[in-house]
Order: sequence, then structure tokens, then C-alpha cells
Amino acid sequence: MEAKRLHRNLMYEGTNVISALLNPDMFPEYMNRANELGFSGEVFLDTFPENRKVIGTHSGTFHSDEALAVSLLRTLPEYRDHVIMRTRNQELLKKCDIVVDVGGEYDFEKKRFDHHQKGFECTFDSQHKTKLSSAGLIYKHFGREIIGAILNRSLPPADLDYVYHKVYDHFVEEIDGTDNGVNSSSGDSNYKVTTTISSRVARLGISWREEWSEEKEQERFRFAMGLMIGEFWQRVHIEADEILPARGIVREAMEKAKEVHPSGEILVMKESCPYMEHVFELEKERGEEGKTKFVVVENTDGSWRVRAMNAGPGTFEVRKKILAKCLGLRDEELSRASGIEGCIFVHINGFIGSNKTKEGALKMAIQSLE
Repeated sequence: MEAKRLHRNLMYEGTNVISALLNPDMFPEYMNRANELGFSGEVFLDTFPENRKVIGTHSGTFHSDEALAVSLLRTLPEYRDHVIMRTRNQELLKKCDIVVDVGGEYDFEKKRFDHHQKGFECTFDSQHKTKLSSAGLIYKHFGREIIGAILNRSLPPADLDYVYHKVYDHFVEEIDGTDNGVNSSSGDSNYKVTTTISSRVARLGISWREEWSEEKEQERFRFAMGLMIGEFWQRVHIEADEILPARGIVREAMEKAKEVHPSGEILVMKESCPYMEHVFELEKERGEEGKTKFVVVENTDGSWRVRAMNAGPGTFEVRKKILAKCLGLRDEELSRASGIEGCIFVHINGFIGSNKTKEGALKMAIQSLE
């Protein structure tokens, strides 16, 4: 029995993010601050803390949506010093300053953010079909303020709007869909996915083989908050500090595409950066959807990579394969078969390849157009 308990503790400790978030050698400073803002704070169960500002949510089994909703609120100065009460007692909930994921009511003016009630059909905007969870409701109303608090700086309105929508698309909508039982795609899955952040939050719950205690449940909920806000914090910085700045680089490459090849179907990036989604979006903006076939970019070791463009968002199918007659070949064999010097490899599925030089990589891309 002791061995089983030890095994459970090891699984639990491996799941929570405390040690990782607090290790400055492993994570940037913003991850430490995410832990500080979202993870700390008193949590009460079925007891209203008098003379305190209170965020209310439900007791019992916790989920990723309210763990995120509560921790998002705590990034804002208005709610940073609030304590958290977990209860289903309506009389206690009425006393709370703000309530998420319980209470059967959605009313921004009254600061009530539940999504379980009959007739609730709210989505993020007219472009989205996924119904909001408590996380999506909080993000919809407070997201821009939360992004500003996390970045600790102001963004130009257009950039803020871009980050606001991308963080929803790339993080919050998944939480909404999972909590509302909406599959990410139609049809049967080819394999099981058990490592989503919502799954990891669920594993933080008290096992049926563990002895329940109020202290343990509240501690686990705090861990869930830390996990959610840590990953959310990282996503905001990725979108604002990595993805957004790359947009200009991709735009420049598209404007110069015909200097690379008359077709305009090959992009050469002046530096390595995230480009795939920007290409999709900028093609649509320019009325050139599906035009780009290959992207050429320098690797960190000085070699050059050719990447076939995906057919569209959410698929690994490509618009055109790289050197379709040479798939899976490497080095001299590939150079002989293609007639291009300096080849390193072409993947068996034709989505990526590389060459020792920029000129060689361009020849690989150009030959692949034929």
C-alpha cells in the first residue's frame, strides 16, 4: 500500500508545475511571475471569509475552465488581493464580489459568469461556434486588460487586438470546447490524446484511492490554477513577443517573392521565424490563397531548409511535395538523383528538405515547382 501511495505522490509531483515555474534556469522570469500571480492566494471551502474581497467558484471536482478563469482574474489589479471561495451554496455565492462557473447566471454588470444555465449560447464572436466556458467568459470581457497586465506594457490597438484574438484561438477556445464537450474535429480520431492541459488538470484531482481532505482539495485547486496561468502566461508572450514580430518578416518575403522566382510561389525568409499561420493569413489578405508552395530559411548550423507549405491550417498535407521523385534520399545519392549539389536530405513524406547552401535550397524548391 505504501508503494502505491508513493507512486501516486510521484505522479502528482510530476504533474504540478511548482518546481519548474520556480526554477530560473528552466523558465523565463514571466513564468515565475505567473506562478506568483495565479498560484498564490487563500482558498476557502464553503466558508465565507468576512471582511475580504471574494472570487467565488464551485466546490467539488475542479476543471481547467474555472482554474483558468479564477487565475486570470487574479492577474488584474482589481482582483489580485481577492481570496477564493469554492462552494455551491447560493447564499454564500450571493455575497461574493465576482462568481465564475457556478450560480446559473451570466451578467457582466453583476459580475456573474456561469455558462451552465439553459439558454446560454454565447460564443467569443460571430466567427466562432464554440460555446464559452467560464474561462472564455472571463477572457472575452477582461482579455485585453489581462494581456496588458501580463506583458506589463501597452501594445498599439491593432497589435493588442491581434494578440487578443490569437490567444483565444490558440489557448482559450480549447478550454471552452473541452469543458462543453465539443470535439476539436469531426470523425474518428487516429490516436488518443491524453496530455492536453485539461487532462493534466483533471489528474491533479484527488484520486478515488486517496483519502479526501479539505486541505488537500484546496491545495490541488491552487496547483491547477498555477498550471493554467503558467501556460496561459507563456502563450501570451509567444503571441506578443514571437509570433507578432514575425508577421513583418513574412510580409516582406511575400512582397519580394517574384524576385526569388517569377511564379512568386517561393518565399525566402531573411531570418528564421514562425511563418506558417502568417502565410495563410497574408495570402487571404492579398487575395492569393494557396499561392505559396515553399519556404526557404537558414538553419542554425548554416545549412538551408526547404519547407513545403501545408495545404491549410490544421492539416499536415502539403500543397506540393519537395523533389517528389527523390523522397527519402540523402546526401550524395540525393544530389545525384536531383542534379543539385550540396543536398542533405528530403523527408520521405516530402514536406521538408535541406541543402548546404542557400543556392542549393532554392534550386530544390524551384525544381519541386516543375
